Amino acid sequence: MSLPRAVIEEVKAYFASWHNGIGNSTPHHQPGAVAAHDILSTSHGDTDAGDTPVEGDAMVYRSAQWVAEPPANPVTAHEAAADPHTGYLKESEAAAAVRTLVLSAAGGAPTTTAGCAEQAKVELGTNDVDLWVLDHDATTPESSFWGVVMPDNWNAGTLVAKFYWTAASGSGGVVWGIKARCHRDDDAMDAAYGTEVETADTLLAANDMHITPASSAVTVGGTPAAGAFVQIKVTRKTAHASDTLGVDARLIAVKIEYTTNAYSD
Repeated sequence: MSLPRAVIEEVKAYFASWHNGIGNSTPHHQPGAVAAHDILSTSHGDTDAGDTPVEGDAMVYRSAQWVAEPPANPVTAHEAAADPHTGYLKESEAAAAVRTLVLSAAGGAPTTTAGCAEQAKVELGTNDVDLWVLDHDATTPESSFWGVVMPDNWNAGTLVAKFYWTAASGSGGVVWGIKARCHRDDDAMDAAYGTEVETADTLLAANDMHITPASSAVTVGGTPAAGAFVQIKVTRKTAHASDTLGVDARLIAVKIEYTTNAYSD
């Protein structure tokens, strides 16, 4: 998208009020005056009558004139989509945003088969801090689950997870697995989950908060759809070579990130 010539002229006129002309003179050295390598725009711009600005151009003050120059690092899609006059992001572009769901231990439960321990409220006694946790065993793979209704503006794409956890003692690593299945109206619910994704983390100190790195993309099984019910299953992967923590891993929460296709749900 080219910047209209009228806008360029308007910018020139504005800066002429405190600068002795744009493109052909030396600026006055006063508060607000330009200096070498100043940038006028981080989206796009131009000053030469014969040139056509391109998306991503920046107006840079160099050699006593303003010139259009692509930035070393191209602007993001959101920056490029911003209104060139106001800088505000257009609502149509804000639609493709990443949003968050939080699955707390208090809202989850052990699976019927090979389930983790029941929800428990534990207290960290020095300051009387209470936590809801789901304890997952050190030797036997155990699972917990959640059911969520996805927002109507979910783009039905992949999910990304982070696990919030701790342990009362011990040392070593934990590996969490996560998988999901979408159920639309009239879908059979006794159906296979999507492919499980694993994320590893290391115990730093007992009763410290631990937040795993973001998982790789989780493909939701079934036919994902906005507003549909999604079942999420988390398992401690005790057979994994990186799962070496010899005590229960206490799952506190799971953060789920999803992408939207509309500004509002």
